[in-house]
Amino acid sequence: MTFWSLGWVLLLSGLVSAYAVYWNFAQRRQMIGDGVHVASYGFDLSTTLVPRDQIIAGGLRKDGLRALTNPRLLSPAEYDAENAQAHGKLLVPDDLVVGLLFHEEPRAYPLMILTLHEIANDTIGAGPDAVHVAVTYNALCDSVVVLDRTVAGTPLEFGVSGLLYNSNLLMYDRQADPGTESLWSQLEWRAVAGPAAARGATLRLLPFQLMHWSDWRKLHPETRVLARDPDLSEEYPRNHYSTYFATDEVKFKVQPAWDQNVLPNKTHIAAVRLHAGWRVFVLPQLKGLSADQRAAALQTGDPTFRLEFNPAAETLNALPLTPDAAPQVVDSFLFAWYAHHPNDMLRIPQ
Repeated sequence: MTFWSLGWVLLLSGLVSAYAVYWNFAQRRQMIGDGVHVASYGFDLSTTLVPRDQIIAGGLRKDGLRALTNPRLLSPAEYDAENAQAHGKLLVPDDLVVGLLFHEEPRAYPLMILTLHEIANDTIGAGPDAVHVAVTYNALCDSVVVLDRTVAGTPLEFGVSGLLYNSNLLMYDRQADPGTESLWSQLEWRAVAGPAAARGATLRLLPFQLMHWSDWRKLHPETRVLARDPDLSEEYPRNHYSTYFATDEVKFKVQPAWDQNVLPNKTHIAAVRLHAGWRVFVLPQLKGLSADQRAAALQTGDPTFRLEFNPAAETLNALPLTPDAAPQVVDSFLFAWYAHHPNDMLRIPQ
């Protein structure tokens, strides 16, 4: 090796090292939030519509879970091909998916993927009739909520703030100036801190169906399916919340707390909005009823939709009966629903 060639090698090595140092420094500067102190996340909390001391850091930095925006979608055949390459670990028939159907475009969002992103910002359709959706899932509350992310005519893009309220996901709206970003509660579908909270901004609930992948695929063979992020391929199949789901302990304090002597904290429920208010259905109780008892329990008196319970998946879906029906359903653990909606427990069975 000549002196000149060695010089070039040393120069190149120095440039690579300098870039690595710069990249690490830049990454550290971009990491907002220390996982402990709420103030380190930089959100404007001068206006809060919930008790300030109930907004806490959940241990992750801002965007520690990367929300998806305009995500890649696959056909079932394309998913089968990727699944085969992954030895069947990506999506199995009994995996739960959030199914949407707008503009005759069925889409499925597997909970296995949403667990590691919590939010999928997607758009269905085109032009002025496009539906801008935020498909959200929070494993701490096992809560599924689908929202129209258009506010005052402008679609918002949501990220994972790293903060929690009542153990539940607080989203934030991405803004050009981070100082103007607001915090939004998944289970209250409204802004709870920041400029949007000062304006009283809320989000519209959108209808969805929660069911096994095999059932959704059979109903909608032309569906598109949320694709995985290749960087997280090895993480998706792992059950990161298995220990949490195996106990009735709530990881973060909530207020008001549910009375565990009545039903366990982590009882699965579906809340359905009726004319008289929200009605909470305890899914394990529905599963234990006879077919006739269940049919009677699912009568709502609303002619625009009917309720259908799937004992195998233990899910309750509202099926529209009229073209303009948009039934509102929220799935979650019982403790989470009660903490956010203690007065919306219409006729909950004891």
